[in-house]
Amino acid sequence: MKKLFSKIFGIPKGINKKELSLLITKKIFLVFILPTILLIFTVLFPYIYIEKLINYDLSSSDWLSFYGGYLGAIIGAIGVFFTLYITNKLATYDRINNIKTHNENLRYSRIPYFLLEESPKEHHDPHFVVSMNKYSEFRNEISLVLKNIGEGFATNFYISTIKYNDNEINLILSNGKPEINLINTQSDYDVKFKFYLEKNEQSKIEDIFIEIYFSDIFHNTYTQNFNFKIIYDSEMNNFSILKSSIYNSTPIFYINK
Repeated sequence: MKKLFSKIFGIPKGINKKELSLLITKKIFLVFILPTILLIFTVLFPYIYIEKLINYDLSSSDWLSFYGGYLGAIIGAIGVFFTLYITNKLATYDRINNIKTHNENLRYSRIPYFLLEESPKEHHDPHFVVSMNKYSEFRNEISLVLKNIGEGFATNFYISTIKYNDNEINLILSNGKPEINLINTQSDYDVKFKFYLEKNEQSKIEDIFIEIYFSDIFHNTYTQNFNFKIIYDSEMNNFSILKSSIYNSTPIFYINK
């Protein structure tokens, strides 16, 4: 019952029973009783004024004609009022909703985000080394590019989680740089990942999961996950990223403001 009244009368949450009872009584009076009193007074006023105060006698047909026009005018005025009221409310709602949508789209158009792709460049600035199995026979590197697309800078970028075939591994820093402090807008940042994988006699696809965190210039914090696959080529004695899996990443997830 409380939930029903809350929905009907717009009662705020978190009030006690006494306040709720007073608020419901007030709402019922304003919504039902007061309009009923006003309606009765509006209907009876012409009769009281004409018949009792000025002693002007009208026939039944005259009263019927008078009340027909009188009540019709009142109903028409009420209809026009509610039409304007509802139209204004809808326009206000649409305007507020459009402003919220515009602000949300503007905010998302300005935040940085990253694409993960295989880099064709030969020279990179190595920051991270990922060890899958440091005692394995087969070792190689994959160079990836983190690209910041959008307005503003991506700051405080760091990798929080790396999983290899659903097994979480530790991140080993190659040169003591735990964070990339600043990634400029519309710029590429080369990161070299060094994978130590077991050598396979046959081609085998491995799953890599990377979770990154970063902030924007407004100090909002975001996270984004990347899932991609690498395949070992026994004939070429190396491995590479499967092209079809490069952009298999989740949308940016907003953490806090």
